[in-house]
Amino acid sequence: MKEKRLNFGCGDFRKEGFINLDGNPAVQSDVLHDLDVFPYPFPNNTFELIEGDHVLEQ
Repeated sequence: MKEKRLNFGCGDFRKEGFINLDGNPAVQSDVLHDLDVFPYPFPNNTFELIEGDHVLEQ
């Protein structure tokens, strides 16, 4: 079974083999969702790995 992986807040940095999620409609994400709105559009325990680069802001 293939591991499900999420690239959280992908921006312009899509990752091959990941579901790429972003809140900006200008980027080419697989899933468009406002990252400040909960719940996220995935059931609990969907992903084995979640990566997020440069997604936390002050």
